[in-house]
Amino acid sequence: MKKICLLFLGLLTACQVVEAPNYAQKLEPWLGQSRATLYRRWGEPMRQFSLAGNRVVAVYLKQSSRPLHDNFYPYRRDLNYAALAGPRYGLSMYPSVYYCETLFTLQNDVVVDYSFSGDDCF
Repeated sequence: MKKICLLFLGLLTACQVVEAPNYAQKLEPWLGQSRATLYRRWGEPMRQFSLAGNRVVAVYLKQSSRPLHDNFYPYRRDLNYAALAGPRYGLSMYPSVYYCETLFTLQNDVVVDYSFSGDDCF
Protein backbone atom coordinates (compact mmCIF):
# COMPACT_ATOMS: atom_id res chain seq x y z
CA MET A 1 0.00 0.00 0.00
CA LYS A 2 2.84 2.36 0.85
CA LYS A 3 4.40 1.78 -2.60
CA ILE A 4 1.08 2.54 -4.31
CA CYS A 5 0.71 5.79 -2.37
CA LEU A 6 4.27 6.82 -3.26
CA LEU A 7 3.65 5.97 -6.92
CA PHE A 8 0.41 7.99 -6.92
CA LEU A 9 2.16 10.92 -5.25
CA GLY A 10 4.96 10.73 -7.81
CA LEU A 11 2.45 10.80 -10.68
CA LEU A 12 0.70 13.83 -9.20
CA THR A 13 3.99 15.66 -8.89
CA ALA A 14 4.92 14.84 -12.49
CA CYS A 15 1.60 16.23 -13.74
CA GLN A 16 1.87 19.63 -12.07
CA VAL A 17 1.63 22.62 -14.36
CA VAL A 18 4.37 25.20 -14.02
CA GLU A 19 2.84 28.67 -13.69
CA ALA A 20 4.27 31.84 -15.14
CA PRO A 21 6.23 33.87 -12.59
CA ASN A 22 4.15 36.33 -10.60
CA TYR A 23 4.99 40.02 -10.44
CA ALA A 24 7.01 39.73 -7.22
CA GLN A 25 9.16 37.04 -8.81
CA LYS A 26 9.75 39.33 -11.79
CA LEU A 27 10.91 42.12 -9.46
CA GLU A 28 13.20 39.94 -7.34
CA PRO A 29 16.18 40.12 -9.78
CA TRP A 30 16.23 43.92 -9.34
CA LEU A 31 17.54 43.54 -5.80
CA GLY A 32 21.21 44.52 -5.83
CA GLN A 33 20.99 46.39 -9.15
CA SER A 34 22.31 49.94 -9.45
CA ARG A 35 20.20 53.07 -9.76
CA ALA A 36 21.63 53.63 -13.25
CA THR A 37 20.52 50.15 -14.38
CA LEU A 38 17.04 50.63 -12.88
CA TYR A 39 16.56 54.03 -14.52
CA ARG A 40 17.93 52.80 -17.84
CA ARG A 41 15.43 49.93 -17.92
CA TRP A 42 12.39 51.51 -16.20
CA GLY A 43 13.00 55.14 -17.14
CA GLU A 44 12.84 58.09 -14.79
CA PRO A 45 10.47 57.43 -11.88
CA MET A 46 7.15 59.26 -11.74
CA ARG A 47 8.25 60.62 -8.37
CA GLN A 48 10.75 59.85 -5.67
CA PHE A 49 11.15 60.66 -2.03
CA SER A 50 13.89 60.34 0.55
CA LEU A 51 13.91 58.22 3.69
CA ALA A 52 16.28 58.13 6.63
CA GLY A 53 19.52 56.22 6.24
CA ASN A 54 20.46 57.50 2.77
CA ARG A 55 17.49 55.70 1.22
CA VAL A 56 15.40 56.87 -1.72
CA VAL A 57 12.11 55.41 -2.97
CA ALA A 58 11.53 55.53 -6.73
CA VAL A 59 7.84 55.31 -7.69
CA TYR A 60 6.64 53.98 -11.04
CA LEU A 61 2.98 54.03 -12.05
CA LYS A 62 1.38 52.26 -14.98
CA GLN A 63 -2.25 53.14 -15.76
CA SER A 64 -4.48 52.10 -18.62
CA SER A 65 -8.12 51.87 -19.57
CA ARG A 66 -7.58 48.26 -20.67
CA PRO A 67 -6.09 45.62 -18.40
CA LEU A 68 -2.88 43.81 -19.22
CA HIS A 69 -3.65 40.25 -20.37
CA ASP A 70 -7.36 41.19 -20.67
CA ASN A 71 -7.99 40.53 -16.98
CA PHE A 72 -11.26 42.48 -16.83
CA TYR A 73 -12.17 41.00 -13.44
CA PRO A 74 -9.04 41.59 -11.33
CA TYR A 75 -10.88 41.07 -8.03
CA ARG A 76 -13.19 38.21 -8.94
CA ARG A 77 -11.44 35.89 -6.51
CA ASP A 78 -11.37 38.45 -3.72
CA LEU A 79 -14.74 40.20 -3.70
CA ASN A 80 -18.16 39.44 -5.04
CA TYR A 81 -20.72 42.22 -4.74
CA ALA A 82 -22.91 41.34 -7.70
CA ALA A 83 -25.88 43.24 -6.23
CA LEU A 84 -23.93 46.49 -6.39
CA ALA A 85 -22.81 45.94 -9.99
CA GLY A 86 -26.24 45.95 -11.56
CA PRO A 87 -27.85 48.75 -13.54
CA ARG A 88 -30.07 49.65 -10.59
CA TYR A 89 -27.08 51.08 -8.71
CA GLY A 90 -25.23 52.41 -11.73
CA LEU A 91 -21.90 50.82 -10.91
CA SER A 92 -19.82 49.23 -13.62
CA MET A 93 -18.75 45.59 -13.58
CA TYR A 94 -15.34 46.76 -14.86
CA PRO A 95 -12.93 49.20 -13.25
CA SER A 96 -12.50 52.34 -15.37
CA VAL A 97 -8.75 52.51 -14.73
CA TYR A 98 -6.38 49.62 -14.25
CA TYR A 99 -3.08 50.39 -12.55
CA CYS A 100 0.10 49.04 -11.07
CA GLU A 101 2.27 51.13 -8.76
CA THR A 102 5.78 49.77 -8.22
CA LEU A 103 8.16 51.18 -5.62
CA PHE A 104 11.88 50.46 -5.49
CA THR A 105 13.83 51.39 -2.37
CA LEU A 106 17.44 52.32 -3.07
CA GLN A 107 20.16 52.68 -0.48
CA ASN A 108 23.49 54.14 -1.58
CA ASP A 109 22.25 53.91 -5.20
CA VAL A 110 21.52 50.16 -5.00
CA VAL A 111 18.03 48.56 -5.03
CA VAL A 112 17.47 47.00 -1.61
CA ASP A 113 13.70 46.47 -1.59
CA TYR A 114 10.55 46.72 -3.69
CA SER A 115 6.80 46.75 -3.22
CA PHE A 116 3.78 47.10 -5.46
CA SER A 117 0.05 47.55 -5.40
CA GLY A 118 -2.73 47.65 -7.94
CA ASP A 119 -5.01 45.48 -10.01
CA ASP A 120 -2.81 45.24 -13.10
CA CYS A 121 0.58 44.05 -11.83
CA PHE A 122 1.74 41.20 -14.07
